[in-house]
Amino acid sequence: MKWDLTNVASLYLVALMLLPNIKSLRDLNRSHVPLLRSIRREAANVAKSRWGLQATELRLFVHYQPSYCKLRPPFIRA
Repeated sequence: MKWDLTNVASLYLVALMLLPNIKSLRDLNRSHVPLLRSIRREAANVAKSRWGLQATELRLFVHYQPSYCKLRPPFIRA
């Protein structure tokens, strides 16, 4: 997406987790810890095998699209 194919420092990898029972970050609980660890492990394996990066060189983030709600009048209550 943002990578220039040469500078590994600007490498940006994305792991998509498409599960019907997880619609937002709030749906995650302790039962999902093994899944998240598996994603971390696989990301480290791919980064090492393809680009020679160690797991300690990776920065991992959880991102989800924010929820929006439509405001309806009255916006301000007196």
